Amino acid sequence: MQGGSRAVQGSRCTVQGGRCTGCPSRLPGEMESSTACLIQVMRRSIAVLGLSQNEVERRLGMSRGHLSRLFGGQIDLKFDHVVHIANVLGVEPEEFFRLAFASRQSEQERRFFSP
Repeated sequence: MQGGSRAVQGSRCTVQGGRCTGCPSRLPGEMESSTACLIQVMRRSIAVLGLSQNEVERRLGMSRGHLSRLFGGQIDLKFDHVVHIANVLGVEPEEFFRLAFASRQSEQERRFFSP
């Protein structure tokens, strides 16, 4: 998926103030923007913790390059992947989702709870 990695690699999807911002709309042949944001948060988390993708792959028992293919869109991201990566990093999976979708949650909560 050649175009799918563009959103993940950071030209338009960034994490600022603990939230994923600037996620592009989905274009034909690209991964969902929400998936791109979640992957961006996981990539940043790995980097912030001072780990390499190779080290995370080793801890997960994955083959070398598996995370690159997963993060690049060649392998579909599944919930189990998120849970396993979170466990290896020592964080709760919900933290990834909270960081990736915090602004969306706030907007939905306001609409749901407003009179």
